[in-house]
Amino acid sequence: MIWKDEFQAVVGRGGVTDDPKVLEGYAADNSYTAPRRPALVVSPATRDEVIAVVKLAHAKDVKLVPVSSGPPHFRGDTIPAVKDAVIVDLSRMKRIEWINRRNRVACVEPGVTFDQLQRELERQGMRAMIPLCPRGNKSIIGAYMEREPFTVPKYAWDLGDPIASSELIIGDGTMVRTGGGQGPGKTFEDQRKVGGAHKLPLSSTFKDLRRIAQGSQGSFAICTWAALRCELLPQEEKIFFAGSDDIARLVEASKRFQYLRLLDENYLLSGLNFACLVEKDPAGITELHKRLPAWVLVTSIAGRG
Repeated sequence: MIWKDEFQAVVGRGGVTDDPKVLEGYAADNSYTAPRRPALVVSPATRDEVIAVVKLAHAKDVKLVPVSSGPPHFRGDTIPAVKDAVIVDLSRMKRIEWINRRNRVACVEPGVTFDQLQRELERQGMRAMIPLCPRGNKSIIGAYMEREPFTVPKYAWDLGDPIASSELIIGDGTMVRTGGGQGPGKTFEDQRKVGGAHKLPLSSTFKDLRRIAQGSQGSFAICTWAALRCELLPQEEKIFFAGSDDIARLVEASKRFQYLRLLDENYLLSGLNFACLVEKDPAGITELHKRLPAWVLVTSIAGRG
């Protein structure tokens, strides 16, 4: 199989597979993208292994498809677009580098899921900015690199939020750090000694490669860690629901609430989507959907301290 021995030399025998059953799991998803089976699945466990994989692929002209979330997939961005592509499965990179409550930031690797990070954040009275109902094996960096909107928009100050600093491995294997991750100091330890928190998204040259990497579906670079903006857990919270068959009324209300920045949660669902969110079995979903208006606005007010 294509370059199998070379990739095994980089990540070890346990990190490479050409098992047809495994390859089939990456050949299609729940989108309308045409299926295509990859040649290999390579699973690096460290940043240095990612760099070595990218350099090898660059030298051999092998196309790479980064994947960090577990199945099922829905957007076609994990299916190879060309023949003999190699999947780079980042799910083994599960380290939470650090959590800083004072600056409300957490540094994580791409294999870290929402469940894993939230459990650690709650121990320090914090929370991640979470999209609507992510599955348990969803990579938090995978979601943020594709700019999935989270449900507390008052903390979305910039298109790139909640990613602040990041570390990217670009196409020739060069490592690039963005934002506060550039320094001063070459290592995490050096930067923290001088009070660095990696929360600043802009670099000293104001060249923000994070913006290029985000939304590129892994075609520009592989992200090996990111510093994520977090918030404190609310001590009090009250949730409100408003329903209407006229979506324009709810859109206007949501815009007004957001303009005043009064709310935490603020999102709008169709009646069917809301029923799917609340009920699990098909009969319950159908029954609730019949009793709901066409659209439901969900908002909440929260406070702490």
